[in-house]
Amino acid sequence: MRIACLAYTIDSRIEPLVCGLQQWTDDTSSAIIEIARREEQQIQAA
Repeated sequence: MRIACLAYTIDSRIEPLVCGLQQWTDDTSSAIIEIARREEQQIQAA
């Protein structure tokens, strides 16, 4: 819920996508994760 609140305060059109390190580095089936990797939109966990 915390990530959804953060996304809403930044821009209500953003839908958060939670992804772990293994999924970030190894997943090839998720188009949105592949695009994020390609565009370097990685956000470090606090």
